[in-house]
Amino acid sequence: MKKYLLKKTYNQCRALFCIPESVIIDYRLEVNSDSWGCCSQVSDTHYVIIINPDMSIRDTIATMIHEMTHVKQWIFPPHASGKDNGEDEAESVQYELTDLLWKLGLI
Repeated sequence: MKKYLLKKTYNQCRALFCIPESVIIDYRLEVNSDSWGCCSQVSDTHYVIIINPDMSIRDTIATMIHEMTHVKQWIFPPHASGKDNGEDEAESVQYELTDLLWKLGLI
């Protein structure tokens, strides 16, 4: 169930954030005791997202949105919010978008 919802969330984020098809984003569920999720930039067109599976469905979706926000910030740098590395923006949208997408039946 989480993998299915993660894929739907990924697809919604790609569309909402206007991430081009040429950008490769690999994502997976993987236990990570240090955080709920992480995102790394492999190159200008390749990113890796790891999501900790040991969370509720809502937190898993919110974490995917959070990490996809970071990808958007790397692709479109003017949208990143300064010295906080975009954390303020990512945190401000993660649950708002989760609840909206869920309410609209998009995930």
